[in-house]
Amino acid sequence: MAIWYIDPQNGSDGNTGSSWAQAWGTINGATAAKGVAPGDTVRIAKSPDPTSLGQTAQWTYGSRDVVLQTGTVTANINLCETAWTASADVTCTADSSIRKQGSYCAKNAVAAAFTTGKAASKATGLLDLSAYQQISFWIRASVAVPAGALQLKLCSDTAGDTPVNTFTLPALPGPNYWQPLTLDNGSALGNAIQSVALYVVTDFGAVDLYLDNILACKAPSSPDSLTLTSLISKNSQAQGGAEGWYALQSINGVTLKIDNHTNCVADTYGLYAGSSETVTLYKRETFSPLNCPGLTMVGTGAALVQASQISGVMDNLLVFSGGWDSALGIQNGETLFDGLNGLGNGLDQNSKNYNKWDHLNAVRYFCGYTMGDNNYGNVIDNLQTATACTMHGVDGYNYSANFSILNALNLNNNGNYGVRIYCSGKTYKIASACGNFNGGIMLGGSLNKTYHPTGINLKYNYFGSYIPGAAYNKIINPIFANNVSNYSIGIGWFGNKNYIINPTFQDANILVVPADVDVCLVCQNVGGIVGNHQMYLSRGIIKAQTVIAHSPGGTAWQFSPTSAYCRASWPLSLKVAEIAVNANKQVAVKAWMRRTHTDLTFALVCRGGQISGVPDDVIASMTAAADTWEEVALSFTPTEAGVVEIEVWAYGGTTYSGFVDDLTLEQAA
Repeated sequence: MAIWYIDPQNGSDGNTGSSWAQAWGTINGATAAKGVAPGDTVRIAKSPDPTSLGQTAQWTYGSRDVVLQTGTVTANINLCETAWTASADVTCTADSSIRKQGSYCAKNAVAAAFTTGKAASKATGLLDLSAYQQISFWIRASVAVPAGALQLKLCSDTAGDTPVNTFTLPALPGPNYWQPLTLDNGSALGNAIQSVALYVVTDFGAVDLYLDNILACKAPSSPDSLTLTSLISKNSQAQGGAEGWYALQSINGVTLKIDNHTNCVADTYGLYAGSSETVTLYKRETFSPLNCPGLTMVGTGAALVQASQISGVMDNLLVFSGGWDSALGIQNGETLFDGLNGLGNGLDQNSKNYNKWDHLNAVRYFCGYTMGDNNYGNVIDNLQTATACTMHGVDGYNYSANFSILNALNLNNNGNYGVRIYCSGKTYKIASACGNFNGGIMLGGSLNKTYHPTGINLKYNYFGSYIPGAAYNKIINPIFANNVSNYSIGIGWFGNKNYIINPTFQDANILVVPADVDVCLVCQNVGGIVGNHQMYLSRGIIKAQTVIAHSPGGTAWQFSPTSAYCRASWPLSLKVAEIAVNANKQVAVKAWMRRTHTDLTFALVCRGGQISGVPDDVIASMTAAADTWEEVALSFTPTEAGVVEIEVWAYGGTTYSGFVDDLTLEQAA
């Protein structure tokens, strides 16, 4: 079982992969043709460790603002709140519809008649930027832009004609996706800057170019070098830790804003769902197309960025192990890959089986992790962050697939779901899936178990969890709060049965479901209270309660129809007993029952066809007045030995309730 090596910054896929000196540059380089086999381990160099910004910051639950407490670490060059000055054949406006910071971004529409030269400029006022070495900004192009075709220049005059610092832009694949860029001057920026200018170096036709939040940032070697491509956290640990890492939407003075997907408008979606407190702020950098020659920034769609090339076998996984210190030869960090523009599948296991991914993280991709096409046996372990993606943090999308997520900390602030699972049968240990545009956890397959020992934070999503067309899933220890729909859980076209165990519900409503769909959501030990069980169906609610009970201090089941679809042909029902019976002996079932209104039909039922001798439904309904306990008796005589189920049915009205308690069963000798 061999060990192989990948170094995204210093390696090349043309190398042998046999040592750090011969490391490949990407996961794509690890192929069977080069000797990689099941049971092997591919070690991947770590991205830079966190550094302290040297000051504290205020984090606030439910806010996207993280506020520095001592002072700024960047300088504003231009916040792009007003239109730039256009050259001929260029139209400059302030655009409010797709901004990344503030109320506007700078739109520069370059016509086909424009060829090369200065396209637009903006006076900045006199700026001494000599304490800074990099610039960082958001850019968006309406068409793909080749590498080297654009330059951003800092100039000593007010019209953008006298460059002091010139930055050549990489390729912008687009179209129409924002991407943060951080470009290094290699030495101090100018000390008398008065304008910033956008130049077209190579004519590539008509294009709309948007700019926002142009900053001067410190040298990359400085611990407090914060840029728009940095990630921020409370977390000081190089590996693991209790807090995830967050991508930035904007930086303006002391205010840092957390991002959602890269194309979300300023001041929308991205937020923090942890504890409000003022603590030391840490930042860390990623591996991205800006600093890793083998990584690409892909265009529109879900093109693959890095993909496993071979499968392992059962009990002999192929392991991709991130976070390795190439100098010390130890695993003491994390590897964070960054797609920058929210496009592309960052880490892909499509059509590959029995792969394990360890301490590998993904930000700003269409999907951080994805797997499908009959995958099975794949494992994601020690996932620190999969956040600020255009779509999903993790996506297992094939119905025939199964995979495991172990120790996933942060699936936050994605443009669709934190995790979307269209497969079955595995365990997903997730600590947080918050701030996602659609939902924290989407379960489209069956027999999944999602849990975390200390609780899964499912907050500030549209739904905490969405379960369309799936059954027999379990979500254990979830905490639902502040979800935008005001519902903790949404269920689609069917979903019978799904289980929520030890939940904490802080949303206004627990479940939303189409009225004519047959679903059952079973909530056990709600609020951590043993015996506090509740069942939510499209047509009503069934729950255990102690306020109205036949036996003092006991527990009775409450049936509350809530839909006009709840009727005799489709009652609110619950199996309350399963009994073994002998042949040719009468069975007697009794229960104490009570209802709040006589328009509610409330009955004990033995469904017909379960056993010989009972071909039709046997129904015993309440006849007593409202708010009166009545012992209802049901009897039948099977002609064979077997097991039968006894149910309680309720229907009629949408505001009434029935209560059942003290069930007894007996069969004649």
